[in-house]
Amino acid sequence: MSVKRLIKYIIRFLFLQFLLSLFAIYYFNEFLIPKIDLFQDQEGFTFRDQINNNLYEDLNRFFPYLDETVFNLNVLIIIFITIFLIFLYSTKFYTYVNELSFSLDRSYLDEYFAIFLTWTSSLMVFITMFRFSNLISRFYLLIFTFLVPLILLVFRNSEFLSSLIGRSVTNETFISINLKDDSIFKKLRIMTFRKELDSYTVGLHEHKKIIEYIDKSNKKNNVNLIVIYLENINKLNPLLEEYLINLNKKILLISKRILFLTLILFLELMK
Repeated sequence: MSVKRLIKYIIRFLFLQFLLSLFAIYYFNEFLIPKIDLFQDQEGFTFRDQINNNLYEDLNRFFPYLDETVFNLNVLIIIFITIFLIFLYSTKFYTYVNELSFSLDRSYLDEYFAIFLTWTSSLMVFITMFRFSNLISRFYLLIFTFLVPLILLVFRNSEFLSSLIGRSVTNETFISINLKDDSIFKKLRIMTFRKELDSYTVGLHEHKKIIEYIDKSNKKNNVNLIVIYLENINKLNPLLEEYLINLNKKILLISKRILFLTLILFLELMK
């Protein structure tokens, strides 16, 4: 893993850890822990007080050298969320995905179910180990088990986030050039979640024909993505390269060799 990719991975982890910790603390305080007296003969002694007493008892038993004032329910929730995310990120099924990852279908159900099982089992161990099971609302706990996996799913999938802000990729279209129907590249998420409008086969040296086909499809229906399979070619015709840049569309160029884009390099040198 490159340093740049590792930094992005760590930033995503910290953002998710902060978001989930904030949400979990809020949910525990506002919904999970009843705001009523625990015992009628002890006015003012709440469920929250009982939870804190249990925590202080465990702390004095196992870590007597630690200060009670720095250890409370909120701190414990942050520690739990952090450990859970480390465990989740170490699994094979939960890694941040982007449009150039492979996907077999458009269904989010399998992803959600895997996250749900991991989260639920971790949460049950957490509330049982720290003796919360008889001190929190079972109704709100049930809702909580469904909400957190949903948050994790949303921030894992870029196309899911796009849908939430009204830019669903499932409503977008793409055209492919020289890409066979059974090609493994058609399983890329950038194409899986979009509708294929047209598919063309043309000689890669016929750059004017490629431009003609793209214009034809774009006039028929707004094209959001153009995918061109270049085989062993590592350099585009300058006319085609300029045309693709000026299209202001998403362009995916697939080649077996490192692609050298002359015009883009020239523009970078001119800056």
